[in-house]
Amino acid sequence: GLAVLLLLGACVGLLLYLRQQDALNAERAHLNEELAMANEELVSGNEELFSMNEELVSMNDALASAKAQLEELAARDAARAKDFFERAFNALPSTMGVYDADLRFVFLNSSGIEGLRALYPGFSLADIIGKRDEDLYPEAIVKYIR
Repeated sequence: GLAVLLLLGACVGLLLYLRQQDALNAERAHLNEELAMANEELVSGNEELFSMNEELVSMNDALASAKAQLEELAARDAARAKDFFERAFNALPSTMGVYDADLRFVFLNSSGIEGLRALYPGFSLADIIGKRDEDLYPEAIVKYIR
Protein backbone atom coordinates (compact mmCIF):
# COMPACT_ATOMS: atom_id res chain seq x y z
CA GLY A 1 0.00 0.00 0.00
CA LEU A 2 2.57 2.55 1.05
CA ALA A 3 4.83 1.89 -1.89
CA VAL A 4 1.89 2.34 -4.28
CA LEU A 5 0.99 5.61 -2.63
CA LEU A 6 4.57 6.80 -2.88
CA LEU A 7 4.73 5.73 -6.48
CA LEU A 8 1.42 7.43 -7.18
CA GLY A 9 2.64 10.63 -5.47
CA ALA A 10 5.84 10.54 -7.52
CA CYS A 11 3.83 10.12 -10.71
CA VAL A 12 1.56 13.04 -9.82
CA GLY A 13 4.63 15.17 -9.03
CA LEU A 14 6.21 14.16 -12.33
CA LEU A 15 3.01 15.00 -14.22
CA LEU A 16 2.83 18.42 -12.56
CA TYR A 17 6.48 19.02 -13.39
CA LEU A 18 5.94 17.97 -17.01
CA ARG A 19 2.89 20.26 -17.30
CA GLN A 20 4.92 23.12 -15.86
CA GLN A 21 7.69 22.37 -18.38
CA ASP A 22 5.14 22.24 -21.19
CA ALA A 23 3.79 25.64 -20.14
CA LEU A 24 7.34 27.02 -19.95
CA ASN A 25 8.15 25.54 -23.36
CA ALA A 26 5.00 27.08 -24.83
CA GLU A 27 5.97 30.43 -23.31
CA ARG A 28 9.51 30.05 -24.70
CA ALA A 29 8.12 29.19 -28.13
CA HIS A 30 5.86 32.27 -27.99
CA LEU A 31 8.80 34.47 -26.95
CA ASN A 32 10.94 32.97 -29.73
CA GLU A 33 8.21 33.81 -32.24
CA GLU A 34 8.08 37.39 -30.93
CA LEU A 35 11.88 37.64 -31.09
CA ALA A 36 11.88 36.25 -34.63
CA MET A 37 9.27 38.85 -35.70
CA ALA A 38 11.25 41.64 -33.98
CA ASN A 39 14.40 40.39 -35.69
CA GLU A 40 12.64 40.44 -39.06
CA GLU A 41 11.54 44.04 -38.39
CA LEU A 42 15.12 44.96 -37.46
CA VAL A 43 16.49 43.30 -40.60
CA SER A 44 13.91 45.12 -42.71
CA GLY A 45 14.71 48.41 -40.97
CA ASN A 46 18.42 47.80 -41.45
CA GLU A 47 17.90 47.13 -45.16
CA GLU A 48 15.88 50.35 -45.42
CA LEU A 49 18.62 52.30 -43.61
CA PHE A 50 21.28 50.80 -45.86
CA SER A 51 19.26 51.82 -48.92
CA MET A 52 18.78 55.34 -47.54
CA ASN A 53 22.50 55.55 -46.79
CA GLU A 54 23.31 54.61 -50.38
CA GLU A 55 20.95 57.36 -51.57
CA LEU A 56 22.58 59.87 -49.20
CA VAL A 57 26.06 58.91 -50.40
CA SER A 58 24.92 59.37 -53.99
CA MET A 59 23.35 62.76 -53.15
CA ASN A 60 26.50 63.81 -51.29
CA ASP A 61 28.60 62.93 -54.33
CA ALA A 62 26.27 64.95 -56.55
CA LEU A 63 26.42 67.92 -54.15
CA ALA A 64 30.23 67.74 -54.00
CA SER A 65 30.35 67.78 -57.79
CA ALA A 66 27.93 70.72 -57.98
CA LYS A 67 29.93 72.58 -55.32
CA ALA A 68 33.15 72.09 -57.29
CA GLN A 69 31.45 73.38 -60.43
CA LEU A 70 30.06 76.41 -58.58
CA GLU A 71 33.46 77.16 -57.04
CA GLU A 72 35.04 76.97 -60.48
CA LEU A 73 32.40 79.31 -61.93
CA ALA A 74 32.76 81.71 -58.99
CA ALA A 75 36.54 81.78 -59.36
CA ARG A 76 36.19 82.43 -63.08
CA ASP A 77 33.62 85.19 -62.49
CA ALA A 78 35.79 86.74 -59.77
CA ALA A 79 38.79 86.73 -62.11
CA ARG A 80 36.71 88.37 -64.86
CA ALA A 81 35.33 90.98 -62.46
CA LYS A 82 38.82 91.72 -61.10
CA ASP A 83 40.19 92.07 -64.63
CA PHE A 84 37.31 94.38 -65.63
CA PHE A 85 37.68 96.43 -62.44
CA GLU A 86 41.44 96.84 -62.92
CA ARG A 87 41.08 97.80 -66.59
CA ALA A 88 38.34 100.32 -65.80
CA PHE A 89 40.22 101.93 -62.92
CA ASN A 90 43.51 101.96 -64.82
CA ALA A 91 41.77 103.84 -67.66
CA LEU A 92 40.91 106.73 -65.30
CA PRO A 93 43.24 109.72 -65.63
CA SER A 94 43.14 110.50 -61.90
CA THR A 95 44.45 108.50 -58.97
CA MET A 96 42.02 105.88 -57.67
CA GLY A 97 42.82 103.57 -54.76
CA VAL A 98 40.86 100.82 -53.06
CA TYR A 99 41.38 100.18 -49.35
CA ASP A 100 40.50 97.35 -46.98
CA ALA A 101 38.77 97.88 -43.61
CA ASP A 102 42.13 98.84 -42.02
CA LEU A 103 42.72 101.52 -44.70
CA ARG A 104 45.45 99.49 -46.36
CA PHE A 105 45.74 99.46 -50.13
CA VAL A 106 44.32 96.49 -51.96
CA PHE A 107 44.57 98.27 -55.33
CA LEU A 108 45.93 101.49 -56.79
CA ASN A 109 45.36 102.39 -60.42
CA SER A 110 48.14 103.15 -62.87
CA SER A 111 47.76 106.96 -62.40
CA GLY A 112 48.34 106.52 -58.68
CA ILE A 113 51.33 104.26 -59.25
CA GLU A 114 52.84 106.78 -61.69
CA GLY A 115 52.35 109.51 -59.08
CA LEU A 116 54.18 107.40 -56.50
CA ARG A 117 56.95 106.67 -58.98
CA ALA A 118 57.59 110.42 -59.08
CA LEU A 119 58.31 110.16 -55.33
CA TYR A 120 59.84 106.67 -55.37
CA PRO A 121 61.28 105.60 -58.76
CA GLY A 122 60.65 101.96 -59.65
CA PHE A 123 57.56 101.58 -57.44
CA SER A 124 55.05 98.92 -58.51
CA LEU A 125 51.61 97.80 -57.38
CA ALA A 126 53.22 94.96 -55.37
CA ASP A 127 55.11 97.57 -53.32
CA ILE A 128 51.86 99.30 -52.39
CA ILE A 129 49.52 96.44 -51.49
CA GLY A 130 48.99 96.27 -47.72
CA LYS A 131 50.44 99.74 -47.06
CA ARG A 132 48.57 102.74 -45.64
CA ASP A 133 48.65 106.26 -47.07
CA GLU A 134 50.97 107.27 -44.22
CA ASP A 135 53.46 104.63 -45.35
CA LEU A 136 53.66 106.08 -48.86
CA TYR A 137 52.81 109.77 -49.03
CA PRO A 138 54.15 112.88 -47.31
CA GLU A 139 51.93 114.18 -44.47
CA ALA A 140 50.57 117.08 -46.55
CA ILE A 141 49.28 114.68 -49.21
CA VAL A 142 47.78 112.35 -46.61
CA LYS A 143 45.85 115.29 -45.08
CA TYR A 144 44.62 116.24 -48.56
CA ILE A 145 43.52 112.66 -49.35
CA ARG A 146 41.51 112.33 -46.15
